Amino acid sequence: MGKKIAIVTGASSGFGMLTSIELAKQNYYVVATMRNVDKRFALLERVGEAKVAKLVEVFSLDVTNDHSLLVFKEKLRELGRVDVLVNNAGYAGAGFSEEIPINEYRQQFETNVFGAEISQQSSTKLRYPIGKGVKFTLFIKSCFPWRLWERMVMKKIE
Repeated sequence: MGKKIAIVTGASSGFGMLTSIELAKQNYYVVATMRNVDKRFALLERVGEAKVAKLVEVFSLDVTNDHSLLVFKEKLRELGRVDVLVNNAGYAGAGFSEEIPINEYRQQFETNVFGAEISQQSSTKLRYPIGKGVKFTLFIKSCFPWRLWERMVMKKIE
């Protein structure tokens, strides 16, 4: 495949959806991942309107599910390379901290922190092949605990 390839996690709505569309408009082949592919129709409608439907592939990915991650790694091998990874999968729970069950915090951490890191690790060799230059990774997070996440992202950037 001659086009640049972008992976966008969490592409069923919001920033992930808009990023998928904009990358396709820039002539990237976009693998738009989402946990629930039943939510793909809004994305497909928007890429159709933008006349970039041939450049966007919807792919099922739950960053907290081992089987889903294995299938994703196989997809990455099929692609052969990744030029851009937009780590957008995640969610934010709301409420007073003492009222949020600890299991919700755990699930949020699995998705927003470990899920993003697993996506990063899965595609690293495809994004940084020897002698091919630096490629781009973007982490998008609006989750708790912000300070910890901020330090992790800054460490990646440095």
